[in-house]
Amino acid sequence: MQYSFVTLAKAAALFATIFAALIVFIWGPSAERVEAQRGGAAIYSQNCARCHGSDGRAQTQKGRQTKAVDLTSDDWTPDTDHDARRVANGKGSMPPFKNKLTQAEINAVVQYIRRFKR
Repeated sequence: MQYSFVTLAKAAALFATIFAALIVFIWGPSAERVEAQRGGAAIYSQNCARCHGSDGRAQTQKGRQTKAVDLTSDDWTPDTDHDARRVANGKGSMPPFKNKLTQAEINAVVQYIRRFKR
């Protein structure tokens, strides 16, 4: 059975397209992840930036006063479960947000704060 160059080229192009789509599907940003980042940014800005700062360094007046965690420092290591509990329940001068934010909103802000460690 002989195949023409055009047929083989079309098959290779189809394979490459399917392979690229599979890579994006498996490792690429999902729509949910992108939306969580957007939502997390808004939630962070509204509820967290006053103390932790827009850059996560906690160098705001309120952040220095309350000794807020510097989200860029080596002293803080992101841990999704721990951070979600901390946001929900608060600690020290950080108030609990479990009655103000939904679990999805807490998860979104927890995912958002990871960007400060890059």
